[in-house]
Amino acid sequence: MTPGMLDRYLRGLEASDAFAGVVWVTVGGDERFAAAYGLASRAWGVPNTLDTRFDTASTTKLFTAVATLQQVDAGAFGLDTSAIGYLGLEGTAISPDVTVRHLLTHSAGIGDDADEEAGESFDRAILDLPEPWAALPALSRVLVAGGIVCGYLPTTIQVQQLVLALEGCGYDHLETFEVLHRSWHVTSRSVRPDHRMVAHTGFLTVARKIGP
Repeated sequence: MTPGMLDRYLRGLEASDAFAGVVWVTVGGDERFAAAYGLASRAWGVPNTLDTRFDTASTTKLFTAVATLQQVDAGAFGLDTSAIGYLGLEGTAISPDVTVRHLLTHSAGIGDDADEEAGESFDRAILDLPEPWAALPALSRVLVAGGIVCGYLPTTIQVQQLVLALEGCGYDHLETFEVLHRSWHVTSRSVRPDHRMVAHTGFLTVARKIGP
């Protein structure tokens, strides 16, 4: 396909509102094709240019995961290697227990909402993670005294590990509730629970941070 054929093809997609973006083709470091199509902002009618910066966000996660696993396969580090030690992030709010596996499966409990350097803090936190206890050291640094943390877990083994970790991190007033789901039948003639119900959906564990 020649550059002219590629441009005509992309212009056709642009005309049918099927593509908007930048296409850049290089071979051995030599630029063979570069062009921009469509709008960068539909609301403001701003067209794309070769200098447009795109917020790719989660689109890059797949490429990051592949590159990471290639490094694992090459023996540079393992899935259970401490990501904090490998990246040189000691002394941050991120727990050293966080591994490469946690990062790849998005189960590390690391958020980007709290700017530790700016002194941001929170009074409530919800941990909907397979291993919420791994996030407690980092959470404790940004949760204010008296702040409340709530964890949602499906099994008693996980609940026990979370409760023990909360007690070890200075949390008190711990309570655990089982979540049940029962629908109701409501008509003009009667109001009654349905004959069947989901007897268990999970456990909620709530605790309050004591001290600074």
